[in-house]
Amino acid sequence: MLSAERVRDLTPYGAVVLGSGVYAGNWLKGAASLLTTNEAALATRPVWLFSDGPTGEGDPSELMKGWRFPQALQPVADRIKPRSIAFFHGVIDPATLGFGERLIVKAIKAPTGDYRDWAAIEAWAGEIAAACA
Repeated sequence: MLSAERVRDLTPYGAVVLGSGVYAGNWLKGAASLLTTNEAALATRPVWLFSDGPTGEGDPSELMKGWRFPQALQPVADRIKPRSIAFFHGVIDPATLGFGERLIVKAIKAPTGDYRDWAAIEAWAGEIAAACA
């Protein structure tokens, strides 16, 4: 596993799993850039995309009022035709947030804590592993 910022060339990879945390409805810059600048290469291999972000109980998409993937990146995803696009719960640890981030979390009343559903994440990863076997 590499951070998006460290990937320079997709040639060695037969498949790609790419995802990002979500902030204000957008992927982090490194992941979004990897997706957009490597669109042609991604279109030639199996790709799975994921986002994680909402905290709290319930379906992540419902918590985000139907949001499942960044609108600005959807045209790229449509062109590369990923095998699936997953959306998972995230985590907010106040101890790791800067002052501005803590203000935003407080203002939007985002629940803090770890809401990741590891069983769902592992099941999705298992489907990818089976498809790549």
